[in-house]
Amino acid sequence: MGVFCRTDIISLGKDMTEHPDPARFERHCHRKYELLYVVRGSGKCIVEGSEYPMTDGSVFLLRPFEYHYVCPEGSCPYERYVIHFDEGIAFESESTLACFRDGRFGAGVYF
Repeated sequence: MGVFCRTDIISLGKDMTEHPDPARFERHCHRKYELLYVVRGSGKCIVEGSEYPMTDGSVFLLRPFEYHYVCPEGSCPYERYVIHFDEGIAFESESTLACFRDGRFGAGVYF
């Protein structure tokens, strides 16, 4: 992952895999929130066992310690932007993350 901005509360990265091998995308979690924007790619995103379709333009918001991974189709490139951020990041409203923070794990937010 090419990280192009990192501070204590946020990191931004961009990556592109020309011929994705689903076996290389392992189940993992983070201490921070993750916002995943799929520029190009298809397949699925698995969040705590729930599967969500992944297509060009998909956006996923993942909570801290929520296990997840993507399973891209190897027939097309997988290009994405990833933002990891702390809950303490400034939002217009303090309740912006409440629906994600207070929900059950595996609910998966998909836009």
